[in-house]
Amino acid sequence: MDCALRALVIRPALPSARDFVEAPSQMLENWCWQKSILERLSKHYQTGEQLPVAMLNDMIQAKHVNVAFGSLRQIYLSRLDLEIHSSHPPKSAEELQSLVDKLRPAITLVENPPGNNMLRTFGHLMNQYSASYYGYMWAEVLSADMLQVDLKRKES
Repeated sequence: MDCALRALVIRPALPSARDFVEAPSQMLENWCWQKSILERLSKHYQTGEQLPVAMLNDMIQAKHVNVAFGSLRQIYLSRLDLEIHSSHPPKSAEELQSLVDKLRPAITLVENPPGNNMLRTFGHLMNQYSASYYGYMWAEVLSADMLQVDLKRKES
């Protein structure tokens, strides 16, 4: 679905800026959390019964619980990506582990468990996102702006 939205908001024949790539999917996530949309999308898969209004309201209220921790994690991953792709990257597994051990608690406020190095499973580091992982955070800003424009347009 986000690919379809992306195709609608940019010229498909042209490459989009890396900073924008995630914005359409982020906007869809924001859009889906609008109460009127959740009411339309949320039904029991067998009975078709709608979510109770109280539960729907509770879900919307709880949406932002721990958002700050998620944001700190994204900032940590972005910074780690930039450090690894900098002009002076870690040159050994030990230096890489040291970087993870230093950055994670400094940014996320969560200590890194001994020997834990999430880089083993962080595929975005060595694909098309190299030194551009920050785009996820920037996409959240762009998508919030896109959603506000859409909501204001519907009001008028």
